[in-house]
Amino acid sequence: MRRSMTRMRACALAAAVMAVTVGGSCTPSATETKVSPKKSGEPEAEVEGTIPPTRLGGPLEAVGMPVTFSPRKLAKLNVDIQQLNEHELVGYLNTLVYDMDAMNDEIDSVACVHATPAGDTPCAPTEGARVFIEPEIGAHLWKHGDYAASPHGVVVARILNYETDDRREATFGFPAHTKVWWLVDLDPATQQPRSRFFRRTYAANAPFIVQVGSDQPFFYCDHVHKVHHGNAIAKYVSCSQSLTMQPDADPERAGLAPAGGIFRQAAFTHAIPLPKRPTVMALTATWITCDMGCCSTTR
Repeated sequence: MRRSMTRMRACALAAAVMAVTVGGSCTPSATETKVSPKKSGEPEAEVEGTIPPTRLGGPLEAVGMPVTFSPRKLAKLNVDIQQLNEHELVGYLNTLVYDMDAMNDEIDSVACVHATPAGDTPCAPTEGARVFIEPEIGAHLWKHGDYAASPHGVVVARILNYETDDRREATFGFPAHTKVWWLVDLDPATQQPRSRFFRRTYAANAPFIVQVGSDQPFFYCDHVHKVHHGNAIAKYVSCSQSLTMQPDADPERAGLAPAGGIFRQAAFTHAIPLPKRPTVMALTATWITCDMGCCSTTR
């Protein structure tokens, strides 16, 4: 069953997910892609205060109703995100809207560790953390070079770890039942774009946001690209993996995505909600469409 159909059943609060006409790909296309003028979007719904949300959003914990939204290039931050006070931070986060098309995001059960007060312990081979990546609806309108001219950057996607116990994602460190924002800004030391992942502390005093894991590079995938992507797309793949993904199997888009497209098999074959314990995979990268191609934390 297609993920887009299963999502419509799973999200009781969501309207039917809009089908897209053409998806992004990192291989050339003979057909010029038009940006869809309207998208089904999920607005961010953060509130000020010290109580974390009980529902994270996304396909498994939807919050509120979707909106019909025109993709736009989100305004860049004018200070480091860690310098914002709580009111400014929540105000910025709530300008974010996420693409709800099930073909443009990814949910997987991934390698994890048990983060206990006594220290981290490996998860059993059959255990995994259920994590979801969802692109900001206008992320594909940014070029890789734009970030070099935007020192404080912009949020391009969010990652949700749906686990309610202590299972933290093993590679990047996404904590259990936590919303993490993927920010791309300029590394002042190298003057190159970098990826950083942040979560809110929900504390009464600063810091109101803390980094999850270490800085990551933000590579421009240096293979043949299709420019001017029609959609914001986020996946758990590297630049090299984006060339070897299974082609798009959605019949509504058949013939529009060239062979060797970006969609890995796992991205559209499992149901939502996922089976109790699907096959566990290891995250190695985060990946997003850029205006001139695609970008990733790993080559």
